[in-house]
Amino acid sequence: MWIAFTNSVADNRDGDIVALSSQTRAVFVSMDRIEPASPVKLSDKTALPLLLLSATLLFGLTRTVLSQVTTEHPFIEPKDIKSETCLTCHPDKKEGKFVHTAVTSGCESCHQAASQNSKTTITLLATGGELCARCHEIKPEPVLHGPYKAGQCMLCHNPHMSSFPSQLRAETNTLCLSCHGVNQPDVKINKDAQKVSMLGGQTLSFTDYRQSPKIGLDRSGTRGHPILGHPVAGKDPRQKDAPLSCLSCHTPHSSTVANLLPPDIKSSTGLCGECHQ
Repeated sequence: MWIAFTNSVADNRDGDIVALSSQTRAVFVSMDRIEPASPVKLSDKTALPLLLLSATLLFGLTRTVLSQVTTEHPFIEPKDIKSETCLTCHPDKKEGKFVHTAVTSGCESCHQAASQNSKTTITLLATGGELCARCHEIKPEPVLHGPYKAGQCMLCHNPHMSSFPSQLRAETNTLCLSCHGVNQPDVKINKDAQKVSMLGGQTLSFTDYRQSPKIGLDRSGTRGHPILGHPVAGKDPRQKDAPLSCLSCHTPHSSTVANLLPPDIKSSTGLCGECHQ
């Protein structure tokens, strides 16, 4: 029997639940493995609710454990488990021009520390985009940026602090071109490992990197998109003192318009008309 859920669970081939991909978001419950606690024979009307309840409980328990990431940590006395202790050893997490509000709210916003038997473990409360979605709304718009759709928020954002707005890992165009440009100095491609090293020590599969649309710019990296000679850096003619960047014409996460054009723009020609009368 197939039962659909809003999230997938990790593979457990020897148990009652077998996970599919996160896109499938369904689990298979083996009916012949579920037996009543007593020899009372259950009717179909009674068995189905019990089956659904059992599957839901199993799913919840499995997802709670397996969607988290736990790492070992040097021992901390239980009484000392608090943000102040964390930041004593990790002061860089709060030092930067732009600090994530989660850091100022307390490390326990995203991490859970536990000490027992002279051992300390640190557990992320969720992984990838699921962790970010605990505070940040995930927009259900039809056009989604690849990393945003895949929950790869940290590919573009530092979760703690940065020298750039929104905890970006680099200046806007440098960040965008790390995927959408070619021959970028901070991007290292390892075809043997099928991995690409990105900004901030992040990695991307070679397949995902190759599928990211690439644009061709001139040697200065400031002109050439969407047509030859068109500037992608400098001053935005629509706003005084505002810089021209990729975000002048594209939204970074989602949109209702193709190519992540701003939602209030219905076509690329309409966008061009904002500068070119």
